[in-house]
Amino acid sequence: MRAETTIRVYKCPTCNGALRFSTQAHALHCMWCGNTYDVADASVHQMRLTTQGYLCPECGARLMTEEFVAATTCPYCGNNEITPHRFGGAFEPDLIIPFSVSRQQAIQSYQKTVAQRRYLPNDYEDKAQIVSVEGAYVPFWLQSGTVSFDFTYVGIYKKDNRNYVSNHHRMGTYEFARVPADASDRMPDDIMDSIEPYNYEELVPYDPGYLPGFMAERYTVAADEVNRRVNVRVANSACSAAMSTLDSMYDTRYPDHDRYHATVARSRIEQVLLPVWLVVVLYREEKYIVGVNGQTGKVAVNLPIDKGKRRAAVLWESLKSAAWVLSIELGFVLLIFVIGVGAVGLDGMLDRARTLFDGSTWAQASGKDIALAAFTVVFLICLIVGPVVEACLRGRRKVIDSMHNVKKATNADAFDICGLNVTLSEFGQGPL
Repeated sequence: MRAETTIRVYKCPTCNGALRFSTQAHALHCMWCGNTYDVADASVHQMRLTTQGYLCPECGARLMTEEFVAATTCPYCGNNEITPHRFGGAFEPDLIIPFSVSRQQAIQSYQKTVAQRRYLPNDYEDKAQIVSVEGAYVPFWLQSGTVSFDFTYVGIYKKDNRNYVSNHHRMGTYEFARVPADASDRMPDDIMDSIEPYNYEELVPYDPGYLPGFMAERYTVAADEVNRRVNVRVANSACSAAMSTLDSMYDTRYPDHDRYHATVARSRIEQVLLPVWLVVVLYREEKYIVGVNGQTGKVAVNLPIDKGKRRAAVLWESLKSAAWVLSIELGFVLLIFVIGVGAVGLDGMLDRARTLFDGSTWAQASGKDIALAAFTVVFLICLIVGPVVEACLRGRRKVIDSMHNVKKATNADAFDICGLNVTLSEFGQGPL
C-alpha cells in the first residue's frame, strides 16, 4: 500500500479557469475557454492546487473536492450542510476507472428504470424529488489469489423407479483475479454489489487529473477487513465450479456442508477508485439512494411499492393457482364419474348420487363413514390451500424482485476466474 498523499485540482493554463474531467472526451475540459487537455499534460500539472476536504455531519463521509467550491452536497445522503475540514492527507490508489457515464445519462438511467417498474405508487412520478445527483469515486480493494478446496457433494438420480444416491469428492484449487470489495463504510455493500461488474480492462494508473468535477472518498475500511466477504464469494464460486463437474445424470446435486473446506490465499491486493453516480430521491419524507455504475450505467435501486397493487398481484397469483388446482380436482372427479358410468351405467350412477344427497342416508351413516367423508373434504381443501399459500408468497416475492434489485453478491462468477484444477473421485453409491 502506498503512503497517503494530497489530492490535487487543476486549472486551465490558458485562462486559469477551473478544469473538469469530461466523461465524453476522457480529458480535462475548461469550463470557461473550452480548451481540452490530456490528463498527463505537463502544463496542466504545473497549475494544480490543493483541494479542500469536507466532513459530512449527517453520515460522517470524508470527502475531497476543489478548494474553490464554497458549498457542496454529500453524495451518500444528500445532506447540503457539510463542514470544510483539512484532512492530514488523502490517499494514492494504484488504479482508477474514469467516469464514462455523464450526469444526465445517470439521471436517464434512473428514469428508465422507474418507467419499467409496474408496482410504483401512482403519485411517485409527481411527488418524488431528486435531492442530489453526485458523481463519486468510491475506494475499492481488488483481491486476487487461489482457493484450495476439499468439497464433498451428494448426487441423487432415479433408476428403475428407485432413487439412488452417491457421494462425490472434489479436491483442488480455484484461481481468481480482481474480485472487488468496497472500502467505504458509508457506501452500502449491497448497492455496490448490485451495480457490478466493472470492466477492469479499462483500469488505468491512478492520476489525480481524473478527479476534477467529482467527489472522491478516502478508504475507511482496511484491506484485511473485507477478507471475510471476499472469502465467502470466491469459496461459493469454487463450490459451484467444482459441482459443475458432476455428471448431468443427477436430478439433484448439493454440497455436503459437513465435509466442506476452503482456504483462501491472496497473491495480490490493489487499491482502486471506481466511478459511481449516487442519486438521492425524496418521496413522502423518505430518502431512497439509487446507485448508478459510472462506467456501464447499470442501476441499483429499491423503489417504494404500492400496497394496493401488491395485493392485487398477490390475489391474481392466488386465483390462478386455485383455479389450476380446482381444475385438476374436477378433472379427477369427472374421471371417477366416467369410470363409474362405464361400470354400472348412467342410471346406476344417478341413483347413487340421489342416495348420497338423501338426508336419511346421511342420518343412517356410521361414524366411520362420516369420518371418511370429512377426511376427504379436508384433504381436498388442503390440496387447494397449500398451492394457494405458495402462490401468495410467490406473488409477493415477484413484486419485490421486480421493484428491488439491490442484493448482496454471494459469489464471484462475474469476475476474472483464471482456472479450476480439480481431482475427481466418487464413493458411497447406493439406493436411498
